[in-house]
Amino acid sequence: MARQQRGASMEPRESGGQPPMMKHRHHDAQPEQEFEAFLRYLKQSRGFDFSVYQRPRLRQRLEKRLQALHFERIPAYWHYLEAEPDEFTWLLNELLIRPRSRDRPLGLHEPPEK
Repeated sequence: MARQQRGASMEPRESGGQPPMMKHRHHDAQPEQEFEAFLRYLKQSRGFDFSVYQRPRLRQRLEKRLQALHFERIPAYWHYLEAEPDEFTWLLNELLIRPRSRDRPLGLHEPPEK
């Protein structure tokens, strides 16, 4: 299991390129605050805006990725994400909504069978 950071803020640094600084505010950071800060980080650092996504579903998808890598909380995963650039691909594949084949306009896939 990944080691869990306690009492850490998830606000990214303004200066680009460096991992986010973990500021100690209080004993246990709230999971919802960590989640929202992580989404802000993805928007600011990578340009992915998840504001139109349903929060419960987005949280489920993120938790699924954390569980797959044996992370209990977002702060530890955030550090891992900064250390392993290829992880962004895996994360975005998990978070981004992909249209189902029946939702795509004709021409993007084979025509439906009759």
